[in-house]
Amino acid sequence: ARLERPPDAHAAWRERVGQPWGRTWSSSNTAMRKRRYREHIRLTNPEKYLQEKQKTRERMRRLRNCQRLQRRQ
Repeated sequence: ARLERPPDAHAAWRERVGQPWGRTWSSSNTAMRKRRYREHIRLTNPEKYLQEKQKTRERMRRLRNCQRLQRRQ
């Protein structure tokens, strides 16, 4: 049986960034790195966060459009 450790600040932080388990993200995991960056920006600089969101939406729209055009051929 695992003994319950007393709650610590680091655990609280992990909970906040959506990483409840103990390991830190592997540096090779790009998606997770992006997500952490996004979280950080959201907390520190909301306007920039919104801009990034818009950019991402635009990029996804272009990508989908491109895919649709390719399927049409």
